Amino acid sequence: MLYGALDRLAGDGLIAVDGEETVQGRPRRYYRLTEDGHRAVTREAARMEQAARVVMDRASPAAGIAPA
Repeated sequence: MLYGALDRLAGDGLIAVDGEETVQGRPRRYYRLTEDGHRAVTREAARMEQAARVVMDRASPAAGIAPA
């Protein structure tokens, strides 16, 4: 599951392999965000912030929602 996600992110150009090594006989790969990946993270953070703002606005006392 994790490796599939990493493969998809790399295939989409959002991350890139930044280094590889073997530790205790096991291969280890390091990744970094690409410029496209950084832009995607920034867009997603803004989207999540906006969604949270909508929820907070609707749950505020001014919106007329009483606590349970």
